[in-house]
Amino acid sequence: MTGGTPSTHEEEVEERVGPYRLIRRLGQGGMGVVYLAEGPEHQEVALKVLRSHVAHDPIARARLQREATTLQKVNHPGVAGILDHDLEGERPYLVTRFVPGRPLDEQVDERGPLTPRKWLPLAGCLAESLQAIHAAGVIHRDLKPGNVMMCNGKPVMIDFGIAQAADDLRLTQTGLVIGTPGYLAPELIEGEMVSQSADWWGWAATAAFAATGRRPFGKGPFEAVLARVHSGQADLEGLDPRLKSLLAAALSPNKADRPTQEEIMTGLSRYAEGRDALPPREAQTVAAVPPTKLVTRLMPTEEPAVEEPTGPTPTEVAQLVPPVIPPLSAFTPIRDKIRDAAAKKPVAEAPPVQPYDPYAPYQSAPPYQSGPPVPYQQPAQPVPVQPAQPAKAPPTGRRTAIIVGCMLALTGLVALTPGFGTVVAILLLVLARTVDRSSTALMRRRQLRGRSGKSDGVVALAASPVQLATAALITLPCLILPLLTAVVVGGIVTGVAASTYGLEWEPLSAVGFGTAALTALFCCWWGPGGSSLRRGAHIAARNTFRAHWFSGLMAVVLLAIGGLTFYLATQGEGAAWARSPIQTPNINRPTLGDLRNAPFIRDLPIIGN
Repeated sequence: MTGGTPSTHEEEVEERVGPYRLIRRLGQGGMGVVYLAEGPEHQEVALKVLRSHVAHDPIARARLQREATTLQKVNHPGVAGILDHDLEGERPYLVTRFVPGRPLDEQVDERGPLTPRKWLPLAGCLAESLQAIHAAGVIHRDLKPGNVMMCNGKPVMIDFGIAQAADDLRLTQTGLVIGTPGYLAPELIEGEMVSQSADWWGWAATAAFAATGRRPFGKGPFEAVLARVHSGQADLEGLDPRLKSLLAAALSPNKADRPTQEEIMTGLSRYAEGRDALPPREAQTVAAVPPTKLVTRLMPTEEPAVEEPTGPTPTEVAQLVPPVIPPLSAFTPIRDKIRDAAAKKPVAEAPPVQPYDPYAPYQSAPPYQSGPPVPYQQPAQPVPVQPAQPAKAPPTGRRTAIIVGCMLALTGLVALTPGFGTVVAILLLVLARTVDRSSTALMRRRQLRGRSGKSDGVVALAASPVQLATAALITLPCLILPLLTAVVVGGIVTGVAASTYGLEWEPLSAVGFGTAALTALFCCWWGPGGSSLRRGAHIAARNTFRAHWFSGLMAVVLLAIGGLTFYLATQGEGAAWARSPIQTPNINRPTLGDLRNAPFIRDLPIIGN
C-alpha cells in the first residue's frame, strides 16, 4: 500500500470500488493498482485493487488475503495500518491509512542524502517499526526506500504485499522472487528459509541509501546487482566511519556475521553518543532490549536544507544528537489511545476490521516520559514484556558440503584420468552457469508479472537450449586464467617432486595433475565469472539434494570417490604415461662421404661424375 503527493504519472479517475470513490492513481504493480480514495466519511484512504486479469486468480486473491491478515496483526503508528478489505467481491480490494508524503527514495534523489541529525531519527523509527512487526510474528521481506513514506519527517512503512507470517510456508515458495534487487537479502534471492535477519538486512540497505544518497549495491544489469549482493560489495563510501562498521556488518551475505536486533539498537544509541556504533564483537557486551523499547526521538524542526559538510567529527555528532535517545514523541497520541483501548477492553484475539474507523491525525506532540510500550502482538490484556531473545537461525539452504565433495571428486578424477576428468569438470561448469541463467530469467519473469504462473516451467524448459549455449560461450573465456594458473602451479609442484623423488616415482602424475585440477577449480570458483558459477552450483545442489540428511550422505560419497580415485592414481593407475621418460630416436650423425653420395648431391654438374 502506498501514499504520497500527486506526481506527473498519477492519473485522475472517477470510479467507485465498493463504498470508496477513487480519486487518482498513486502507483501500480504487476498484480494491483493503488489509488487515493475517499471513504464513506469523506476521509482519504489508500485503496489497492487487483487488476482485472488477475482478479479471479486464486493465487492473487490468496496473496491479497495474506497481506490483509498480516496487516491486521501489526498495530503501530510507523506502519500504514489496515482499515477495510473485501476479498470476495468481483474486484477484491484492500484499504489502508493514506500517508500524505513522498517515498524516501524520491526525497533523497531530489534533496540529497540526509544529515546525521535527520538520519538518526529515520533509522531509529524504522528499527522501532521493525521491532513491532517482528513482535507480531510478521516478516516484511521487502523493506526498501520506495516502501518508506516520509510524512512530516517521520517514516511510515507501507506495502506488505510479499510479507509473511513466521509459519507461512505455502505462499512463500511462490513469492520469493518478488522484490527489488539490491534491497532483497541474499537468502531471499536463493530461496532459503526466511527470518527476521532478512528484514534487518533491508533496513541496513535502506539506511545506507538514506545516508549516502546511492544505491548500496549500485545500478546496472540484474545479474550484476545480484553478484554484488552475494559477494557483499556494498558501496558505503563517504559514510561516517563510526557508523560504517554497523551497516557493513548488517549487509553481510552471511547471516551469522550480521549484528542482532539488540546489537543494532545498541549501536544506534552508541552512535548518538558519538561513539563507534559497532565495537569489536568479541569485546562488546550487549544487554537485552525489550522488543518494543523506544530508542529514538523526534528531532527539532529544522530550517530548509543547507550545505553541510559530510563526515562530521565525534564532537559534531555529539552536539547534533542528545547523548541519550528518549522515546519517539511523534507517536504519542495514537499510542496512548491504543494503550487505553487495550486496558479497558481485553479480548482473546484480534477483533474483525470495521469498514472504516477514524484515526487520530498523524502529527507531532510534546515528548512524554518513557513508560511500558504497548504490546503490538494483539490488543489483549497487558502483560509484562519479557526481554527480547535472538531468534534461532533457520536451517540454511546452502549445500556447501556437496560443493566441497564435488570439487574433491573432480580433483581425484583428473588425477586418475586427466583428459576425461577435465571434460567432466568443464561440463559441470557449463551446467552450473546454465542453472544460474535459467533461474535468473525465471526470477525476472516473475518479478515483471508480479506472481508465478503455470507456464513458468514450460518457458524455462523451452529457453534452456539458448541458456546452455550462452553459458558455454561464457565459460570458454573464463577458463583461460584457471588453465594458465593450473599449468604454472602444477608444473612447479611436478618439478619439485621430480627433482626430489625422480621421474619413476609412481605418485608423480597424481600429485601434478591433482594440484593443477584443484588450482583450476578454485580459480573458476573465485575468479572471473565465479559469482554466476557459485549461484548456479548452490541452486542446483539445493534443489537436487533437498533433504539435509541426503545431502550429507552424498557429500560423504563424493569425498570417498575423490579419495579412492586419488589413491588409485598414486598407485600407478591412470596417467602412467606422464611418468615415462621421452624416448628419442637414435639418429647417426652423417659423414661427408654420406653427404657426397646423396642422390641430390651426386647429380650436381660440379660434384657428380
